[in-house]
Amino acid sequence: MARLPDGRLSDPEELHGGALLEDGEVDRTIRSVVEFIRRADSQESRRALMDAIDFPSEDIRMFLIVSHLSVFSPLRPTELADRIETGAANVTKIVSRMESEGLVGRFPDPKDGRSVMAALTDRGAEIGGRLIASHRRTMGALGRIWSPDELATFLRMLEEFERVVITDQA
Repeated sequence: MARLPDGRLSDPEELHGGALLEDGEVDRTIRSVVEFIRRADSQESRRALMDAIDFPSEDIRMFLIVSHLSVFSPLRPTELADRIETGAANVTKIVSRMESEGLVGRFPDPKDGRSVMAALTDRGAEIGGRLIASHRRTMGALGRIWSPDELATFLRMLEEFERVVITDQA
């Protein structure tokens, strides 16, 4: 519950009591996107996926690094930091632990010798493969409810959504 600077709870009469969305198509889309992101990004969802693929650690940030490197490898530590929303120094510590567990390795960035890149080792790639297989099963479930044309339309629209809403906002 929200508290005032002096520690008291806010007076409900002084607060806006409801969501700011209406029932139109745009607001329904906003509601759906926000709810999808909340569920997909939740600790509960991440932990369930970690359990499902038998991830070798309880560290969610390690899991996120394996996840991102499974899709976008190799990445610089600064890129990983941005992707998992932490500082570069923290990523360096996490990657060091992951190196000692045989999940990732670092090598010089071919475009900038002062920088390094991180990539999965064979062990990390095996775990990442289980993660990708899990994602493929989830996406494959759409094929049971949508036709190939509907899936193609969804992918085209999702890519356009990413391009217009996410990329153009940056």
